[in-house]
Amino acid sequence: MTVFGRSKWSTGLCSSCGDLGPCCITCFVPCITFGRIAEMVDEKSSCVTQGIVYGLLMLVQCHCLYSCTYRNKLRSKYDLPAEPCHDCCVHWCCDSCALCQEHAELKSRGMDPAKGFITCCLPCVTFGQIAEMLDEGQSSCASHAVMYGLLMLCQCHCLYGAVYREKLRMKFSLPAEPCGDCCVHWCCGNCALCQEHAELTFRGLDPSKGWIGPPSVPAPFPPSAPMPPSMNR
Repeated sequence: MTVFGRSKWSTGLCSSCGDLGPCCITCFVPCITFGRIAEMVDEKSSCVTQGIVYGLLMLVQCHCLYSCTYRNKLRSKYDLPAEPCHDCCVHWCCDSCALCQEHAELKSRGMDPAKGFITCCLPCVTFGQIAEMLDEGQSSCASHAVMYGLLMLCQCHCLYGAVYREKLRMKFSLPAEPCGDCCVHWCCGNCALCQEHAELTFRGLDPSKGWIGPPSVPAPFPPSAPMPPSMNR
């Protein structure tokens, strides 16, 4: 929704606690939520690195200055208004509420900040979920995750990941970008897995729930019903 040409926050500052899990994490371990948000907004930095920096700044009570810069980045990215007040003031007055609102905003735009954290710590889990979706339930998430984990021990997991990235591209006719599949997984396997997970979610599949069948499609018009007028006429 837009107001006077600008986007609008999907939730209010104090009304973004509908998702109890992220809210509890933010209340007790805010550095985790901040790390997830920063990774999504930067599209390249590590959730763990950002979380550690935020945690260290909490020791000297300067964390709100760091987190407000990412609120500004988020607003600039999606053309959101500075409300209810300036970014620094919002994080200074209620940092936890601000983080919950930003987390909810990213989720409303089709991103899953939590997935970046899981992929960073346990990439084999994310890979297993992706592989099960692409194999359409013919193989299990657990078996792929174990295989990926074992290949990580000999640094060959990127080859396995590249095979399923190619399957994903072939399935949805996606281009090989920014470079070849093997190169992408070799340079940043975690980023590649997050992108592939997001692509499946965007296509109506939810890797975290396992294979439950293809996405539902609208029922066809009954033979007796008149077809809707075409826009080409």
